[in-house]
Amino acid sequence: MEYKLWTPWKGDSYLESKYKLLLIGESHYSVDDDGKFDKACYNDFISNKNTTIDIVNRFLNSSDEWKLFNNTHKALFGASKFKVRDFWSKVMFYNFIQRPMKSKSERPSPTDFKSSYKYFFEIINNYPVDTCIFLGNSSRHYFNEQLKRYGNGYELSFEQNFKIGRYGSSKKTIIKNGKKVNIYFIKHPSKYFSWQQWNKLLVENEGEFSKLLDIKHYQ
Repeated sequence: MEYKLWTPWKGDSYLESKYKLLLIGESHYSVDDDGKFDKACYNDFISNKNTTIDIVNRFLNSSDEWKLFNNTHKALFGASKFKVRDFWSKVMFYNFIQRPMKSKSERPSPTDFKSSYKYFFEIINNYPVDTCIFLGNSSRHYFNEQLKRYGNGYELSFEQNFKIGRYGSSKKTIIKNGKKVNIYFIKHPSKYFSWQQWNKLLVENEGEFSKLLDIKHYQ
């Protein structure tokens, strides 16, 4: 079955931002607070196209610790504090795998990763994007093959592999009609995540994200 369920989060100032950053998570999990499969949650996920948007809004209106997003912020900005809402108003975000996982231990299949690239290329063809950061590195293994299948005219112009500890990473640059898109695959920022090292890698390759996104109002 081919899935394409959820509308991406697009910040209100995304289109006006000079630097267009697309963040790509991996999966939504239909589980309860104990990590067990929640059928009602699953049914809501597959019927609600705004699931991803709702989750980002919940994060922005919550005082709780959201490890995925907080570690992502640190990987981009280092230890500096910044106005979180300002940042999220200028970026896009969606989850790559377009079906809900039924447990925290469930992993996307190779078919999930491969078929999800169809939606990825739809997004970068329909929205202006300068840089994509995959928050999870598993999908990089399928990129080159699916670029040929779904790339719609994009060509791979640059590729470099990195390793931080025992975790692999890649940078790929694709071009279409003179338009370049940089794509990074980093370790999933949930646990065992050395944000300092990933921040160094991203900033050395991309630049200071506070300047790129023009986020000036630090706390």
